Amino acid sequence: MEFFQRIEDNHIYVITVEGRITAGEDTAALRDCFEQALQVEAIDTFIVNLKKVPFIDSNGLGVISSFLEKTRIKNKKLILCELVQIIEDLLLVSGLNSLLTLYPTEKEALSALIE
Repeated sequence: MEFFQRIEDNHIYVITVEGRITAGEDTAALRDCFEQALQVEAIDTFIVNLKKVPFIDSNGLGVISSFLEKTRIKNKKLILCELVQIIEDLLLVSGLNSLLTLYPTEKEALSALIE
């Protein structure tokens, strides 16, 4: 699994994830990536682009859920975008879809925030 990170408009932290997110090294790496992102004080919103994530297991959902909780505690936003159908379905079944902000594309997510 790989991560690509950048900052947009001085306050939006964009994380693009590539590869499967499954128990073990993948979820540990994702958790570390999220923890590092949370350390950047000027950031108020995190966008996680999952376009190139073909699968996520329950451990991966747990990492995303934990990241959501931590962003809320710090009064920050978490947005997921570009989800493949199976991940959309998992979020629906788990109920996380009602807690998360979802956008079809990264461009739409950024546009909504930078207006």
